[in-house]
Amino acid sequence: MVYIYELSKENLKLAKTEVLTLTKAKKSKLKKNLLFTSAYHYPERLAYTKAVYKFLGTNINKIKWQKYYKDSFCVRVQGANERELAEKIWNKLKNPIVNLKNPKTQFNLLSKKYFGLLIYKNQDDYEKRKTKNRPESHPSSLHPKLAKAMINLTGAIKSSIILDPFCGSGGLLIEAGLMGMKIEGSDLDRNMVNRAKINLKHYKIKAKVEQKDALTITRKYKYVVTDLPYGKSTKVTNIKSLVKEFLDNIKANVIVLGLPDFIKLPKNKYKVESYFKHYLHKSLSKKIYLLKWNTSPHQTS
Repeated sequence: MVYIYELSKENLKLAKTEVLTLTKAKKSKLKKNLLFTSAYHYPERLAYTKAVYKFLGTNINKIKWQKYYKDSFCVRVQGANERELAEKIWNKLKNPIVNLKNPKTQFNLLSKKYFGLLIYKNQDDYEKRKTKNRPESHPSSLHPKLAKAMINLTGAIKSSIILDPFCGSGGLLIEAGLMGMKIEGSDLDRNMVNRAKINLKHYKIKAKVEQKDALTITRKYKYVVTDLPYGKSTKVTNIKSLVKEFLDNIKANVIVLGLPDFIKLPKNKYKVESYFKHYLHKSLSKKIYLLKWNTSPHQTS
């Protein structure tokens, strides 16, 4: 079976990598914003995937529509006559029932060419979890959608331990906790630690959060996900030095690291597996690095 992942156009590279990391697909093909692969795992975790479909084919006359039909159906089309196509599929079904509001079966025509059976639609309301809607808001907190994707880039499964050593008000911890992971967070600023605890309690998420200097962590973790603090809303004065010292000290199998775009990743003991640039607003983009343990130092931008 081939599946079609309809990716968000916000950041196709990030969306594709997120899917391939979670599904562990070895082969895939990207056509515009449609990712074709034979793997299907954890669709509910995907942040930058809008929907997932079973790929039915490209020829309306060769598809066995009755095989996929259940109880009622509707047809959704991008850039074509929806009613005309629905009538053609209607004629190929036995005793069909149309239900436009809540169909048991939804057939989609994607990119005017690919027929798909909808099997998952992303209905996560990220706006409800934005920092302004939390008990303790903070301007430097990541958008929940991006935070969720960063967690997914690790490939961590449910019950894995995720560490955020610069947890701030807890944005990354919230997303990891909602996915059922065991979360640990720390921050040098006691006020931020208290904020994170309040926010996590609001979402009924259990977590170990403490005041701690990230540069003193000695324990090795499998997964570390963090967005380094910067700007007027934080107490960091030299982020370049902080990034260098942090990567020299921290021990992890996988690190997903967020940096402002004006900071260059220094030489370190990790290998850059993937790199993404994510637009935030007209004056700032974010660099996101997927790093894996490597004994050979390297340089990247």
